[in-house]
Amino acid sequence: MASGSLLAAQLAYAAPLPGKGEDPTGGDSPASLAVSDTSTSPDPTRLTPGATTLPPAPAPPLTRGADTTAPRIAAVSPAPGSFLVDNVGVRRINVTFDEPVVVPAGAVRLRTLGSGPINGFSTSLDALAQTLTISLSAPILSDVVTVVLDYAITDQAGNALDGEATDPEIGFVLTGDGAAGGQAVFRFRALQGDANRDTVVDDLDRQILLGSLGALDGDANFNPAADLNSDGAVNVLDVAILLQGMGTSLSVTDSVGPAVVSIVPDPNADLSADISQATVAFTEALDAAKLDPRAFFLKEIGGPAHGECAAP
Repeated sequence: MASGSLLAAQLAYAAPLPGKGEDPTGGDSPASLAVSDTSTSPDPTRLTPGATTLPPAPAPPLTRGADTTAPRIAAVSPAPGSFLVDNVGVRRINVTFDEPVVVPAGAVRLRTLGSGPINGFSTSLDALAQTLTISLSAPILSDVVTVVLDYAITDQAGNALDGEATDPEIGFVLTGDGAAGGQAVFRFRALQGDANRDTVVDDLDRQILLGSLGALDGDANFNPAADLNSDGAVNVLDVAILLQGMGTSLSVTDSVGPAVVSIVPDPNADLSADISQATVAFTEALDAAKLDPRAFFLKEIGGPAHGECAAP
């Protein structure tokens, strides 16, 4: 390029340009740009002859922040609170999470109201379906089954399970209180032949079944309660289930769980110092033999759980 051409290019681009030499106070300081024909590679900060604006700057590389979202439970099958009256009972439980998880040994515990801890079960994790399957070695046909999933379960980033449910026998959309760390507890009832779900298999159940015997789903006399195996027909299969369960009953409870009366220090008050313990009072005495130490812990809002707490 001739010197005259270079001078003309410099004069043509002597006006202020955004971001290059512009006076930040709003003055008239001109942008000083040199246009050269000796460069061998494009420079995004330079104008070329005939251009009127600067080329766009390269986009910054995309970065992904650290995963701080705790995994939650999206579905449980059978549904929490189910009352199973067939001859299969509680045999397999599927738990689906909202993201891939890691389930370490000991993170799943089962117990029955009548017989205590259940040791005869295995677990398998379908990473693609994000589903944990709990398989019992023998079906529970006559008892109340409680499943506890501990916050030792984490996602791939190590965030602990956000597992709290409002009620162990009520369905939900997603578990959790929005903070990592929290056990999930679900409960199921099983009593084969208990057509009216009153926790006793007796003549009342026999009458319900006889009233619909031979009926199919859709018939006027079809009663879903009499269809013990839920196959759409009340027949000899349901009669067999009833006879197998006749005379059995579930363990009796008062059906009212303990409720929290007070917490010290007050969770609604601002803390003036760090705390090392909290005292919780309940409406009734607790069975110390059935308390899980990991169900009692201190946790910061949006933060981690701080160890296990001693329970009475």
